[in-house]
Amino acid sequence: EMSKSSIIVPVRGRSDFIEVFYDELPEDPSDVIEMLRAELAPLEIWSQFAVAYLSKYQERQFSNILLSVVDAFDVYEMQDFYRKDKNEFTAGRLRILYLLFSSSTSAFVNDLDKETREAPRQKAQDFIRRADEINHEWPPTMLCKAYFWIGDCYQVQIALNNAARYADDLSKKFHHHSLASSLATATILFHQTKYVHSLRVFAHLIQVMPQRISTHLGLGLGALAIGDVVLARLALKRTLMINPKNAVALVAT
Repeated sequence: EMSKSSIIVPVRGRSDFIEVFYDELPEDPSDVIEMLRAELAPLEIWSQFAVAYLSKYQERQFSNILLSVVDAFDVYEMQDFYRKDKNEFTAGRLRILYLLFSSSTSAFVNDLDKETREAPRQKAQDFIRRADEINHEWPPTMLCKAYFWIGDCYQVQIALNNAARYADDLSKKFHHHSLASSLATATILFHQTKYVHSLRVFAHLIQVMPQRISTHLGLGLGALAIGDVVLARLALKRTLMINPKNAVALVAT
């Protein structure tokens, strides 16, 4: 029986496999990268290793693994397991690009210096451009674009207009039933200072995503903005119950 705290790597050309446990991941990911290259591991396996490192707060290793494969997609396209299933190849590439995009977006959003935030911002744009070239109608690509522009807050009006457009595209794609597009819409409304409308969306999302930190945090910050201290305190306390280390909620309370 395979452990849920391990990753299984198929051995190329054989029915064997290599099992790597999370708690045995080396500090230097070079050996992991060489193994994945040698076995021509499916792209999903590369993503699993990257996420395993990220779960241990090892962001450098996370990036190294993904960057080691992102420019070798053409090699993988020729493998039999992707010739048989083109959709699997598309999904594998997109997941890697989304992971790199998310990392770069977090880096520039959390950097308030306009000069130093430009490098990760450009990287985020490049990764989402590449995802766009693979499939521009893929809903997660639209969501990534929306969140990119939400985070691009130093060009506020242009950013919000772009974010709203992509969130609307995503909503139409899902016939208005996408929780992700609703969350993006609520965030955009908040940044547009349409706090009452934003609160309504966040309140609805809490009903369907009660464990999602961003919904409680959005409700709390929106309530603070309109002066409803009681509601704000309840929502922010709920945020801290889910994640006691949430910096925004800690400061707000």
